[in-house]
Amino acid sequence: MEIYLDTADVSKIEKYCDAYPLAGFTCNPTLVAASEVTIEDLMKLAIGKNVFVQSIALDCDGIIADAKKLKEIRADAYIKIPCTPEGYKAMHILKQQGYYVLATAIYTVGQALMAAACNVDYVAPYVNRMSDTEVDGCELVEDIICAFASQRIKTKVVAASFKNLNQVVRLLVSGVDAVTVPTDIFEKLIDNKLTNDACDTFMSQWEHRFNKKTL
Repeated sequence: MEIYLDTADVSKIEKYCDAYPLAGFTCNPTLVAASEVTIEDLMKLAIGKNVFVQSIALDCDGIIADAKKLKEIRADAYIKIPCTPEGYKAMHILKQQGYYVLATAIYTVGQALMAAACNVDYVAPYVNRMSDTEVDGCELVEDIICAFASQRIKTKVVAASFKNLNQVVRLLVSGVDAVTVPTDIFEKLIDNKLTNDACDTFMSQWEHRFNKKTL
């Protein structure tokens, strides 16, 4: 199981990647554009963990050129490439050249299978964006998991685009390889009011009995 932060917020990446056993972080052009950091500085974060950055170009030659620039910044970076006809061509070429690749913007099982045929390392289906089109995003990811298992495909599935914690937990229970979640959902994953209330009760009772807050 791998858990990633889906953000370009430097403070959040530094705070959570250092303190918790996260596998790294993912970002996309929208997240980077909304931040105040350059892609170069962003890719210097979370050393020793996985970092996923996306190409901007839409044509095969442009995607490959973007991938080369990104790899020059960080050799172990995963290049995110959308599942388009030009994207598949670029994935196939880049994998032959030894790049780490994630196929992104996946909305169907067929797209995931085609990307896996290109030998990509990860596929990223968009859970909630599928749900917005009246498709059960979690169910489709579960279908991808089943398809990969039946075909003995080694490509990992990293589910993305979540609206709530329930979607994340459902897919982790279903056996998804990885999830990438925004920081607000990650905070809900690690923090629970009922647990905090229980801890406060334990402390209060201990302090009342022994007049101290330590053992």
